Amino acid sequence: MAISRYCSKLVLPHAQPPYPDLVAFLAGYFPHVTYEEWARRVDDGKVLDADQQPLGRDGYCPQQVIYYYREVEEQPLIPFAETILYQDDALLVACKPHFLPVHPGGRYVTENLVYRLRLATGNDQLAPVHRIDRFTAGLVLFAQRSEDRARYNALFSQGNIKKRYDAVAHCPEEPQQRHWQVSNRIEQGDPWFRWQVVAGDVNARSSIELLDLRQGYGLFSLQPITGKTTPVTPAYEWAGVCPGQ
Repeated sequence: MAISRYCSKLVLPHAQPPYPDLVAFLAGYFPHVTYEEWARRVDDGKVLDADQQPLGRDGYCPQQVIYYYREVEEQPLIPFAETILYQDDALLVACKPHFLPVHPGGRYVTENLVYRLRLATGNDQLAPVHRIDRFTAGLVLFAQRSEDRARYNALFSQGNIKKRYDAVAHCPEEPQQRHWQVSNRIEQGDPWFRWQVVAGDVNARSSIELLDLRQGYGLFSLQPITGKTTPVTPAYEWAGVCPGQ
């Protein structure tokens, strides 16, 4: 059993009475966790209100903040280590290895970059100000203080910080062009944490350039220009420690 030492929080969305059963809501909101598992957690007093009091199955209250600890029976072990490249009072820069998630999610409770770095530094306020995919290796910028996080988030959302990815892909012959502009509309899918390309006005643009071609493989540079990255429904987020701890 892997159990996080850090609690997660969730703001319950608006709902019309009669309010849903709390277990049924959580099972629907987090489909990777079964109804039976949420029922066990609630019945064992592991879902808490803002005063750290256990909530029952009838404990749904719109806009209430609830707290819980992620746990899974088994989680994949990622045998690759992250590296801290820079650190001062405000920022930490880490190189994330391939296959390690930045955030906890699904089967990954303690095998993620946030959890590892909080343990390594002893800083429970450490939080990433952007993300990269689990399969991608690269640099991730962390805010050392919770009050600074929104400022660094804004630098990314306003386009003041540029991202570039390098990728190697199978390319058996010289393409007719070496530069592409990819334009899509990306919206929140179902379940809420998955995103999908849909028809409509473009809200995500990326630039791709072929830098080199050798022995049937191409080295590509990929740069996201705009994007849609923030879910619009209430979602859980990291809290360093729960209130009262």
